[in-house]
Amino acid sequence: MNVIEIQNLTHRFPDGSLGLDHIDLTIRAGSFVLITGENGSGKTTLLKHLNGLLFPTAGSVIIDGKGISEDPLHARQAVGLVFQNPDTQIVGETVSEDVAFGPENLCLDRNEIEKRTHDVLTILKLLPLASQRPHLLSGGEKRRLAIAGVLAMKPKVLALDEPFSSLDYPGTKQVLKQILSLHESGHTIVMTSHDIEKIAAHAERVVVMKKGKVALDGPPDQVFPDLERFGVRPPCALRWGKPLESWLI
Repeated sequence: MNVIEIQNLTHRFPDGSLGLDHIDLTIRAGSFVLITGENGSGKTTLLKHLNGLLFPTAGSVIIDGKGISEDPLHARQAVGLVFQNPDTQIVGETVSEDVAFGPENLCLDRNEIEKRTHDVLTILKLLPLASQRPHLLSGGEKRRLAIAGVLAMKPKVLALDEPFSSLDYPGTKQVLKQILSLHESGHTIVMTSHDIEKIAAHAERVVVMKKGKVALDGPPDQVFPDLERFGVRPPCALRWGKPLESWLI
C-alpha cells in the first residue's frame, strides 16, 4: 500500500524560479526512503509538500488517500516533518511542555495529552529531561526533542530534513538509533541528506534529485555507484570495495 503518491508535481517560487519539475513518486507504507542530491536540488522543497507547508503549482500530492490541497490538515497529521534546525520547532518552556504542544493543538483531552507526552518521552529516552529547559539540551537531545514533538501527533510518516546536520558522532548515533527504532515499530521514514555516509547501511531505497527532478530511483546497490555524477559523495566503503556498515556497530 502506498502512503504517499506524487503525480506530475511542479512547484514555482514567487520569484518564478522552478523548485520542482514534474516529479512522479510513490512511497510504500513502512518503507525507509533516502532522498539525496546536492544543495539546491529540491530535497527540502519536496519534503515541504508532504505535509502541506507548500502546495503544488501543478500536479498532485496524495497522502494516505487524500490530496493535500483538498485536506491539508489531514496531511499535517499524517506526515510529521522534522526540520534541519530543531530550534525552529521547539516552543515549550520545558521538554515536557514542548512535546505536549502538538497534542494540545489537536484539542485532545488532558489525560490523552499527558499519556502521549509520557509515552513519546519514554520512547526517545528523554523522560529524565522532562523538566529541563530545551535551550540547555545538547544538539542530539534537541533533535530527539523535535522528533518527539512530531511523534506526539501520531503521524504515519516521519519526514526528516538533514537530521544529522551539525551533530557530533555521539549525537548522530543517538538520533540514528531512535530513527531506526521508529522504523522498526512501523513508521514510514522519508529522510533527506546530502551526506549519506551515516545512513547508507539502512536505507531501503534511494532517490537522487537534480535541479528539481528525480534523476535516479532504486535500491542502494543500484544507485550508489552513480552518485558522483549527481554531486553526491558515495559511501567510503564502496570506494574501498568493502560492505556498508552501520554507525551503530
